Amino acid sequence: MNAWHQQQQQQQQNNQAAAANASAVPNVVLPATYSIERARSGRSTCRGCWSRIDDNSLRFAVYTAADPNQGVHYDSTHYYHPHCYGARFRTVMQARDRRNIQNHATMFSNRELDALLLRIFAASNSNSNGLRAAANDEEDEIQILPNRNRNRNSNATVRQFMIDGINFRTRINRLEHLTMPQLKKYCERNRLQGFNGIRKSALCALIRRDITQHAP
Repeated sequence: MNAWHQQQQQQQQNNQAAAANASAVPNVVLPATYSIERARSGRSTCRGCWSRIDDNSLRFAVYTAADPNQGVHYDSTHYYHPHCYGARFRTVMQARDRRNIQNHATMFSNRELDALLLRIFAASNSNSNGLRAAANDEEDEIQILPNRNRNRNSNATVRQFMIDGINFRTRINRLEHLTMPQLKKYCERNRLQGFNGIRKSALCALIRRDITQHAP
């Protein structure tokens, strides 16, 4: 019995040491594939500013393959406006190198891609808040509020992020888990426009963009 207890204690110590080592390991950046293309519709959402990417406009695509060892169980492709891509990946050398970016954009040469990369990463380095490409109004579902590019230091309306015990700011990436009445209540409290009669995915995109624009 003593030997068995010693074995159990040793195994428990080993498990604790392994857990401590795992917590000390920094987050691993999964390998990704980068490409530039023209949007095939006006329905994709930029993961940098959470606004729509216009049809036939340039967008960067970042594809990440599933890796269960890192807790990623499915493939994913995220899209970015050019300037949002520059702000998001300004410290990722693989994303900055044109040789790592597949050019699928029609009527867009590699020389033009080099100039675009130079411009967007130079802009992201000079502006810590990042710059995003100008986006047109979503014509089919979302009505954009005026003064989209307003100065944050101006007399803008203060947003309520905590509503009925829900912190919308901390749940910005998990809004789909909320119900439609909860999402609409955020819009009503903050006096957003154009949220009636739109789908849940579009409503989440509208709220994300509002939070991004007004969060301190």
